[in-house]
This record gives sequence, C-alpha cells and structure tokens, in this order.
Amino acid sequence: INIYIPINDKNWFFFTYTRGTMKSVSSFDDFNDFIVDLKDKDRKPPIKDDENPYMFFPASERIKDNFMAHITKINEKKEPEDFNEDVTISNDEEFREETEQETIEEETEESNVEEEIMLEEVEETEAIIKEEENINEEAIEENKEEEPLEVLEEENIEETNEELLEENVEESEEINAGEENTEEENLNTEEELLEEKVEETEEINFEEELLEEAGETNTEEELLEEKVEETGEEIKEEIKKENQNSEEEIKKEETKKEEKTKNDLQKKDPKEKEVKKKELKEETEEEDLLEEEELLEEELLEEEEEEG
Repeated sequence: INIYIPINDKNWFFFTYTRGTMKSVSSFDDFNDFIVDLKDKDRKPPIKDDENPYMFFPASERIKDNFMAHITKINEKKEPEDFNEDVTISNDEEFREETEQETIEEETEESNVEEEIMLEEVEETEAIIKEEENINEEAIEENKEEEPLEVLEEENIEETNEELLEENVEESEEINAGEENTEEENLNTEEELLEEKVEETEEINFEEELLEEAGETNTEEELLEEKVEETGEEIKEEIKKENQNSEEEIKKEETKKEEKTKNDLQKKDPKEKEVKKKELKEETEEEDLLEEEELLEEELLEEEEEEG
C-alpha cells in the first residue's frame, strides 16, 4: 500500500505498509531527501502481528513526478458532468459492461504505476547499499595501511618494557641490601621486646598469687556470713512457732472467758449484759494491741541482730 500526501508544492510525504521486515527512515530539514537505514534490517527482527508495520517519510522528486503524471492521466479520462441534460440508459447490461471495462483498465494502469514506483524505490535502495559497501571497502583499505604503523608501535613498546625491567632489577637489588640491614636491627629489637615481656609475665604471676591469697580469706568470711544467716533464720522460725502456740493458748482462754460471761449474762438483766459485752470488747481490743506491740518489738530485735 502506497499513499502520497502533498502538504504544499515542495513538501510531500510518502506512506507505506510493510509486513515481514523492519526499515527505519530518518530525515531532517530537507523534506525531498530521505535516508533508508538498511543496517537496522539486520538488527531488528521481522514485524509481528502486535507491532506496527507502517512507515511515514518524505517522498523523493522522482516519486512525486510519477504520482503527478498518474493523477493527470486519471483526470484527463474523466468527462465533465452536465447536470442540465437528462441521461437515459436503454440497456443496463451494456452500461455494466462498459463500467466493468473501465474499472479493469484503471486498475491495470494503477498497478503498472505502482510497479514502476516500487522498482524505482528498489533501485534507490540498491544504490544506497552499493555506496555503503564502497565506504566499508575504503575503511578496510585504510585499516590495512595503518597495520605496519601498529607493528612499529609494538616494537617500541617491547624495547621500553625491557629497559623498565632492567631498571626494576637494579632497584630490587638495592632494596634487598637495605632489607638485610633492617632485618638485623629488627632482630635486636625483638630480643629486647622478649626480655620486657618476660619481666611483665613475672610481675603478673606475682600479682595473681596475691589475689588468690586474698580470695581465700574472702571465701572464709563469706562462709561465716552464710552460717550466721542460717542460724538467724532458724531462730526466727523457732520464735514464730512459739508465738503461734502462745496465740492459740490465749485464744482458748479468751473463748472460755467469753462462754462464762455469756452464761452469766443470760442469768442477769439485759442492761448488765450489754455493759459486760462492752467491757469484754474493750479487754479483747487491749489484748490484741498488746500482742501486736510485742510482735513489732520482736521483729525490730531480729532486724537489729541481722544488721549486727
């Protein structure tokens, strides 16, 4: 499919449809000249169904002239229409035959024109390919001329490398002589360092012995403290047991007193009963306070013993 789009007298564009190959076309300010980069044909794969196979680029002068000639031929064959005349057709079959022949002739002419245009395009592309091949051959010849220069450069590089190796050997000999002197100095310094380390180790061992002796004394003190703590805990437990027993005895006595008082109150008046109940409550509260004070004093004594 070829489509020509005239923008003005000078600038035309040529629109093509290609399937199976990919050609990239580029142009700049001059719309009448175009460049086909055929190297992209090797780099890019064929167009797939999902891709766009259309191209749009400026048309050349030859394509424009051929297209204009084709259009003039078509316009010359057309007759001007007269809207005032009544055109009547006797036989529909004759009219159909004439129209079919005209369409066939037009299609053949159009196909011939398109073939000519395509041939011209192929010739132009072949000419571009030949120019590129000539450019590549010239570049290869230039590379061949530059090869002997590269050989000379390699020889010069080898000579410079040999000179550098000799200089490096001399420098290495000087360095080795200096290293021997430095090794002797290093040996002397190492002996001095060893003597210092021996003295330091002796001092460390002496300090460790002192620490071990001090640690033994500390362990004895810790054992004594542990024994004191154990005895204190045993004493606390014994005191608690005694207090519990005494509390139980006191409670028993109180219950007995309360029973007696209840029996007595049952025998006496209700007023006297209330008075005695109050007295019993006060006595029990006083006894409870005394017991709490005794317990607090015992706890304070135990804490003082532990601190001592």
